[in-house]
Amino acid sequence: MSKSSIETRLDWGHLGLLAIFSLATLVFLYDTLSESFRLENVIVILPVSLLVILLCAVQTVSYFRRSRSESSIVNDQNLAGQMVAVESAKQVLKQSRVPVFMALLGLYVLGLIYVAFDLSTFLFLFFALWLQGEKRLVFGAIYSAVLALALTWGLRYMVPFPFPTVFF
Repeated sequence: MSKSSIETRLDWGHLGLLAIFSLATLVFLYDTLSESFRLENVIVILPVSLLVILLCAVQTVSYFRRSRSESSIVNDQNLAGQMVAVESAKQVLKQSRVPVFMALLGLYVLGLIYVAFDLSTFLFLFFALWLQGEKRLVFGAIYSAVLALALTWGLRYMVPFPFPTVFF
């Protein structure tokens, strides 16, 4: 068996952040339950805490599975050259995503001020999905519209003052 030309390294920052999230959630949950176990106090905190811990566990397991599958690639010179080119292109795309998302978030905030909540939310969600690699634009548009509608409707009934909207 030949060794793989791709070395896998653990991303300790990613795993550390998941550990911090899990630990902070457990501490918060312990503090809440030690004060009072009344239904009014734990009706939201308990399910959300369990969900956060479950998501952290799923992310950790999927991270180790991905690392293991990347390390089992066969060493082929042509394949390795192509993979290096693809990985470098993916790296450039990943590095440019952060500034683009920062600009998109800035435009979203400006849209909240000058356009309207519902339209800005729809556009932000749609372009965020597209930047993350969603290929099905119709799905992205429907998903963004439904979520923007739900958020606008919920915010309209929760906030005691009116806010600008285009469609509602």
